[in-house]
Amino acid sequence: MDIAPARELKTGRVIETTLDVVERCAIPAAIFVVVLTVLNGSMAFFGLTYTSIAQQVSLAVAGFVIAVVAAYLLIDAMLRQHGYIQPDADDVILAYAGFSIIYSLAVGVGFLLIIFPGLYLMARWSVAQPLLIAQGKGPIASMKESWERTRGSEFAILVAILVLVVVPGVISLLAGTQFEPGDPIGIGITQLISSASSMLGIGMAVALYRLIVVERDASAAKTFE
Repeated sequence: MDIAPARELKTGRVIETTLDVVERCAIPAAIFVVVLTVLNGSMAFFGLTYTSIAQQVSLAVAGFVIAVVAAYLLIDAMLRQHGYIQPDADDVILAYAGFSIIYSLAVGVGFLLIIFPGLYLMARWSVAQPLLIAQGKGPIASMKESWERTRGSEFAILVAILVLVVVPGVISLLAGTQFEPGDPIGIGITQLISSASSMLGIGMAVALYRLIVVERDASAAKTFE
């Protein structure tokens, strides 16, 4: 199927729609931030005593699993709140886990290549998660369609990612340097900002799904009526 890119997309509209999504889904968004902050903060605090490679690997795997499950539940809740998922839709958490592994590896390599490639991949795959969960597409199919859907709007989406995700992430890292490594307050503040950044990133994915999938397809359907 030929998919027309959303070339009219503007950064301001992406940010505005993201905030609207978060406002409409305030309760699950707040639960996500609190739970993720507590879990990651606890692992960060108690993980300071983990010295062996096996312990560090176990901690990293646990953190990844928590991040995947929490993100899946929040995206699913946001999509359902907006009516983008049928009540009897199948659970696709395993497919989402597979997608998360592919996405993390690709974007991670992109960041190693002078950062920009990683941000570019984040922009082009920004609606892959909602496509996978809302429409039941496979990981690769979701990434391919997201690539087509976002063509022509890379810059607008990239700037929105910088504002909503990257800047808070940098602030989180800077905040952490103001405290001793084992200071619970410093760990709590760092993890709170990081969790809020992740929540905004998920909200932006749902916002982009609304803007360049739901609204665009509805507009196209009216044109052919």
